[in-house]
Amino acid sequence: MEQYSRRDCLEFQGIAYKDGESTDNLVIQYAKQTGITISEKDISISHRLAPVDPSSHNKVPNIIAKFTSCKIRDAIYKNGSVLHRQKKVYINESLSKQNKRLFSICLQYKKANRYKYIWTKNGKTFLKQGDESDVIVISKERDLLQYNITDGVE
Repeated sequence: MEQYSRRDCLEFQGIAYKDGESTDNLVIQYAKQTGITISEKDISISHRLAPVDPSSHNKVPNIIAKFTSCKIRDAIYKNGSVLHRQKKVYINESLSKQNKRLFSICLQYKKANRYKYIWTKNGKTFLKQGDESDVIVISKERDLLQYNITDGVE
């Protein structure tokens, strides 16, 4: 249920903070750079999240945006890699605490075992070792054990 309630949300990571900023306008601006034109009426709410590590002054808090339509959200998410390549801005699904933890474990595993791809869709984590390899789907803790994902993870 917690993940389902986040189905219309995206997190924007790597957008510099500016005094007096409008997070709605920032979301609109970055959505446009992915090729998707939206307006304020397409955003239910947006704001900066609390910093993950409040003692770190170097990290800029992510912006979370809840959209009025899953179609808009999905289109922006699908085209988000454009921003990563051009601006070092990441657009991610808003994951529940449990799914964020599973993703983090899989990300460590990806790096330690030289997997090429990792992504999320509808709260599930997907791993792929190379272009020709099968996709591994992680949606529950037991999936980690099934694929022996703990190997190489500290």
